[in-house]
Amino acid sequence: MDIDHSPRHVLHPDHAAFYRTEGLRRLRRNLHPGGVFALWSNDPPDARFLAALQAVFAAARAETVTFPNPLQEREAANTVYLARTGAA
Repeated sequence: MDIDHSPRHVLHPDHAAFYRTEGLRRLRRNLHPGGVFALWSNDPPDARFLAALQAVFAAARAETVTFPNPLQEREAANTVYLARTGAA
């Protein structure tokens, strides 16, 4: 999923609730047992958002992905958050 720049840098104030515990619970209810939610972020891993994911999902982690950025002529890094619901 790619909604905003990151959990802290939202494109619209209405999006902020999505990144809090209750918003993540609503999201989880729409996933199948064992389902995975993935979120791209332009920022480094955010400990507070990761803690919210871990409070709502059976397992959650943040992975930093690095890649060459030819437009900036340097290596860039983004974060992908991965969270899994519990089994049925």
